[in-house]
Amino acid sequence: MNRLAKGYDQLSWVYDLLARVMIGKSVQKSQRYGLPFLKYSRKVLILGGGTGWILPDLAKINPTLQIDYIEVSPNMIHRAQSRLNNLPLSVRLICGTESAIPDADYDGVITGFYLDHFSDGQLPEVIRKIQRNLNSGAYWLATDFCANNFWQHQYIRILYLIFGWLTGMDTKELPAWQQALEMAGGKLQVTKSWKRNWIQTSVYQFS
Repeated sequence: MNRLAKGYDQLSWVYDLLARVMIGKSVQKSQRYGLPFLKYSRKVLILGGGTGWILPDLAKINPTLQIDYIEVSPNMIHRAQSRLNNLPLSVRLICGTESAIPDADYDGVITGFYLDHFSDGQLPEVIRKIQRNLNSGAYWLATDFCANNFWQHQYIRILYLIFGWLTGMDTKELPAWQQALEMAGGKLQVTKSWKRNWIQTSVYQFS
């Protein structure tokens, strides 16, 4: 197990609480925002889903969904598994990263605070790995930080320092993830911001 997986394993029991303390309820509100776009999807990919808190919300939107749920931390996977009781969803839990994506045709992908793990140089290749498994017309629900002023930049730097220390994540700066998704061919459908534009959800469609 690499250091990143070990770090998130150690955080798994307190991860959701830590996110709420540091960021607030916007963490979950923002990631719920784009879910209606998946109402008629058949198969969806979730990358970096953490403890799986979003699974019951997906079941309400589309109870027939087939989901490939990829998370680097075995403990997070275990917590996600515990949330599947009495849910109608068909969920395949996979321990890994974008390199572990199965060969499949997805109608949607969810990346909640996942793209910020990569530098601007790394992000285009990460997006390509995901994009090549998307059906034509698939929706990509991306939620992440945006830095629009001095204080937001400083707070994001502090978050990178904290998570770098806790997990060994070596990324130091927020990538231009929205521009990268647009450069890859994503067509922006809707976008919404929280916390004075510090957190943003953007839904893209890929042809």
